[in-house]
Amino acid sequence: MEEAYEHILRFSGLLRGYLETSRKRYISVADEVTNLQHYIELQQTRFGGLFAYRIELKDIKDAQRLFIPSLLLQPSVENAINHGLLPKERDGLLLVTIKRDEATGAITCIIDDNGIGRNRSYELNMQNTYRKASQGSQLLKQLTDVFNKYENAGIEIHYVDKQMPESGTIVIIKIKNPYNEK
Repeated sequence: MEEAYEHILRFSGLLRGYLETSRKRYISVADEVTNLQHYIELQQTRFGGLFAYRIELKDIKDAQRLFIPSLLLQPSVENAINHGLLPKERDGLLLVTIKRDEATGAITCIIDDNGIGRNRSYELNMQNTYRKASQGSQLLKQLTDVFNKYENAGIEIHYVDKQMPESGTIVIIKIKNPYNEK
């Protein structure tokens, strides 16, 4: 009963966060971290703790006053869990690092998983008779295009496939012009 209560609290927190976020173009780094924590913890509960996670902030002095585009990180975190960590079935690790370059003010967000990697995930998806297209990467591309065109955010996304003996994927999202609340 206590576990169900905690699950409902996380879920309601996530819904509340997404509803608030959906009406705004930008979200504070602090609120984004909270939303990611709720989402990841719900996935951990849903999938029986197949993976651990850690979120780190580096060189960010006031995460409540530093803003990034809304819903920018969640699709990459979702892809890391669903396509990388869950098929691995054990000992998964998701690391989310958000850091600021003090010289330029740019924000770099790194989503690093030790899952099966993009190539193996693609192979498994092609074998699945009931495969469905992943929307996360397409939505992220569209969101990035809009923010770069209309907000001059300077968002760049890079995917790094880990090489053996390691496995997994690293997604690097750089925001050259984040919004700072004065």
